[in-house]
Amino acid sequence: MFLGLGAALLLLIFYITWKLFFSSKIKVPVSPGAKFFTGHIHHLNEVSVATKYKYEEVFRSLTDPRRVGSAVGHLKFWNKSQITLASAKTAEIVLKSRTNINKGVLYDDLRRWLQDSVLVLPSQAWSVRRKQLTPAFHFAIMEDFESTMKEHSHILVEELRKDPNRPIVKHLLDVAIHTIVQTSFGTSFTSLEDSAPYRNGLRKIFDCLWSRDMSSMLEMLPWYYYNLSSNGKREIEAIEELNALLRNLLNERKKEYASGETRLHNGRKSFLDHVVEIQAREGGLTDDQIIGESNTVLVAGHETTSATVAWTLYFLCKHPEVQERVYLEIVEHLAGKPFDTLEVGSLSYLNMVVKESMRIQPTIPSIGRVLTESITVDGWTFPPGTEIEIMIYWIHRDPEYWPDPEKFDPERFSVENSQGRNPYAFVPFSAGPRNCIGQRFAVLESRILIAAIINNFKISTTQELGVDLRRDAVDLTSIPGPDFRIQFQPRD
Repeated sequence: MFLGLGAALLLLIFYITWKLFFSSKIKVPVSPGAKFFTGHIHHLNEVSVATKYKYEEVFRSLTDPRRVGSAVGHLKFWNKSQITLASAKTAEIVLKSRTNINKGVLYDDLRRWLQDSVLVLPSQAWSVRRKQLTPAFHFAIMEDFESTMKEHSHILVEELRKDPNRPIVKHLLDVAIHTIVQTSFGTSFTSLEDSAPYRNGLRKIFDCLWSRDMSSMLEMLPWYYYNLSSNGKREIEAIEELNALLRNLLNERKKEYASGETRLHNGRKSFLDHVVEIQAREGGLTDDQIIGESNTVLVAGHETTSATVAWTLYFLCKHPEVQERVYLEIVEHLAGKPFDTLEVGSLSYLNMVVKESMRIQPTIPSIGRVLTESITVDGWTFPPGTEIEIMIYWIHRDPEYWPDPEKFDPERFSVENSQGRNPYAFVPFSAGPRNCIGQRFAVLESRILIAAIINNFKISTTQELGVDLRRDAVDLTSIPGPDFRIQFQPRD
């Protein structure tokens, strides 16, 4: 009798524990491949820092709407649920919302580095900060930065002539970080090596972040215990090292502002001058917050550009007829004049090529949100607190808008073919109120660098997508790994 009562009590305790801590309130069927207790976590067991690309491949597979049977998926990681949205119409409901704009829990790992920056701030604070920063990214300022970007495109071309065998990604990252530091922080460099400390600092931080994410033990540690681990100490040291560089720039600029000096770029303030002025005139921005925003601009302003350029060059290598058409468009618009006179915005076919590249290989394959208000998607209602992952990779393959989605076809983005298309079917920089604040900068610089390369070289590669171009373990975007190589044949 007592054994029976004991067994019943244990079953009751087990049931209550399961309902309280493990049973999901989300009624969407769990996506295929889950185990009873652990969910889908076993699929990631073989992923490590050295094989980071596998995480992306596995996650893509688990969220594939063809495998799930729906554009709405339900992943389980132990007792945590994550809803995945893999079509334009399902993602639109979240992306266009002005209330459900809080970033996903994965962004929490960036807070010790980016602090309370516009990338990670919750909704109300984000709205205030976004309004403060938007003038620094006005389209007129981007136009003024075009001359600097073109100067740096010449540097890239010369580097490619000197060392054509060096992996293209390394060349792109060097030039892109050189550009973002000079344009957004108003610091002039005489060579690419001058920006090396910023580049090296970022590499160290990325390495620590991925080491933490790929270690289940480190990931489960509260921050105060994680700080005591060897990886935690390395991360703190790397952040402090990079922050010291940015703090020196900030203190120097604050002294200049106090004395009435402002560094202007073609008559306009740099990002750093803009936030220093806000701090002095309006308050509300601490030095630490400015450093956090500076880190955000630094990483987003060079990795997104490098990834976009690298993937576009890959597709141009694989489609020589498209490459030739881009070249002829550049030649036609230059009409024998120097490259610096080229109006990149008028290169309509190049623009289509870049967009098609970002469709197939989006810089950020997915973005996260945590709901603050309930929503209904495809008949399923999700309560506040639900974690949502918006799968840009699959949205860009939504068969309703992208027939034969793996085919590289820039004509998809012609004026005629774009008419009537759901604007949420192509979201490489997110969409809605919380879209990427620096997307104009990334697109403009990408076009300039691609045009400069194609104007000077015929390019080719023997490498293949998904085999040789797997991403590096320490990058935050989908940029190809460091082994990606291109053959450059000078046109002159």
